[in-house]
Amino acid sequence: MKPKVTIDEVKAKLGAEYAKLGNIFLVGFRGYYANTIGKKGVNDRGYYDDAILLIRDDQIIGAWQANTDPSIFRAGIATLACGIYDVVKHKHKGKYDALQIVLDVVTRDGKGNLLFEGRDGINIHYGGDADNSTWSEGCQTVRRRDWGGFIGGVYRAMDSLRLKTIKYGLYNW
Repeated sequence: MKPKVTIDEVKAKLGAEYAKLGNIFLVGFRGYYANTIGKKGVNDRGYYDDAILLIRDDQIIGAWQANTDPSIFRAGIATLACGIYDVVKHKHKGKYDALQIVLDVVTRDGKGNLLFEGRDGINIHYGGDADNSTWSEGCQTVRRRDWGGFIGGVYRAMDSLRLKTIKYGLYNW
């Protein structure tokens, strides 16, 4: 299931933040499917109930069902805070093309709402294909069956503009 969101809805959700992302960027919406996947009205962990979009020149050029939360609750596990991040091409665990957030801000289970800034290894990589197989310990994930289209589209867009980094904005829907 692909997210059905318009560029006008994205602009309305982001307001002034939209201009900070540039002419090409990724945007994640936490809880996009909160009323249709998992517990109704809740942004669940371990479900693909979020969305990630690739936007270029005010057009959505790709939209994917995604996960922007850890799969589980565990003391110390990281959850990426909403905000704008730089991401770079990366080999996830040295094995396949992915993206890595350069400098992240996270909260950690068991630590309240404290924010921690650093290099926690937050990646955008593929997960499993089942609704509840997101395979995330804090990373952002896209279903494995959709991964080729996602990462191929992002890499091609970056290459066409000779970009080393691209912005990723994460927001609550």
